[in-house]
Amino acid sequence: MIQLKSPREIEVMAEGGRILADTVAMLSERVQAGMTTLDLDTLAEGFIRSHDNAVPAFKGLYGFPGSICTSINEEIVHGIPSRRRVLREGDLVSIDVGVGYKGFFTDSAATVAVGDTDDESQRLLTVTVEALEAGIAAATMDNHIGDIDYHDGIIYASLDTTAGYTNGHVALYSACSLRSPVRMRTTSAMG
Repeated sequence: MIQLKSPREIEVMAEGGRILADTVAMLSERVQAGMTTLDLDTLAEGFIRSHDNAVPAFKGLYGFPGSICTSINEEIVHGIPSRRRVLREGDLVSIDVGVGYKGFFTDSAATVAVGDTDDESQRLLTVTVEALEAGIAAATMDNHIGDIDYHDGIIYASLDTTAGYTNGHVALYSACSLRSPVRMRTTSAMG
């Protein structure tokens, strides 16, 4: 059932979305070689909690220990932040952030390069941003979800399981960390 939101609820959701966008932007700017994924998690939690009424949405959800999900290179989604996961020059790190704000939740992800990266990785980042933009452009009242998942022939991968996302396709709503379809592996928040 579709629940229509009041103008006030939409305003609160937009406020939470701004905190979310600012968190993702801050983390994207701060990523550097030598830091751990737990460092990113600590930065995110502090930044989110510095806003009144805002909390990290993932922390404690189904027992998840982190404030964000972090995945490096071929990992797809939902990696658990760890002091043992050290970022290296040229890595691609996906940062998935959720913010709870005044009873509403926002969620977004971005993949960023750690320093300079190779041509293949840069092309991946470029193509996935283009796919995101094409998907957004396809999100019209007259289209179906399938028009968003598959646009201009761009699909990087189909998986039997997608760690809980979509209908068996990796949705390119953000720059997923896929270098090539044959080298992919999934990570799970639960191990």
